Amino acid sequence: MGTNNDIEIIVHVDDELGAGHRYRVVDSLQAQSGITEAHFTPNRPHLMVVDYDPAEINAVDVLNHVKAQRLSAVLIGGV
Repeated sequence: MGTNNDIEIIVHVDDELGAGHRYRVVDSLQAQSGITEAHFTPNRPHLMVVDYDPAEINAVDVLNHVKAQRLSAVLIGGV
């Protein structure tokens, strides 16, 4: 996690993504203000862990950013 105030969530991406597409999704998320880290989990390429600062962005905004990339995704919850 980036700071003590960060929240970590898991997003399930329904679409099958290749490594390059996953990289672009992560890169796009990390460019958003308030998102401190994002990565897909090893051996479970449909699960993405996202750390964010709740003072700047919320979980619904994170999920909507993923969906705005024309992906089917759901918020599983916090870690």
